[in-house]
Amino acid sequence: MNSAYAEGYFDILTASQYNDLKDLYNSVNEAICFILNKVFDIGTRDLYSSIVNNSADTMKCTQEVKMMMETNKIPSPDIELLKKFPISENYGWGREFTREDIFK
Repeated sequence: MNSAYAEGYFDILTASQYNDLKDLYNSVNEAICFILNKVFDIGTRDLYSSIVNNSADTMKCTQEVKMMMETNKIPSPDIELLKKFPISENYGWGREFTREDIFK
């Protein structure tokens, strides 16, 4: 992220906030950036189509995240907390839930 703040380009973000965010993003561990990008890929991979054969592409991204987490000794989330939200609900879209719903 090497671009400078462009006056008038942002509706809400001030130059100071922009520079703070720029510094924050530039200081983030590369493994975390990789994981966040892969999670985004997973979330959007089958966005406009149906999931078939358990989405091999999604599984590949998930395995890459798992390997990156293991390599960098990042603890895995408790999968058991999410098993109550199957993707099979709502015609393959899964049902909507909040962070609070996960920990009920």
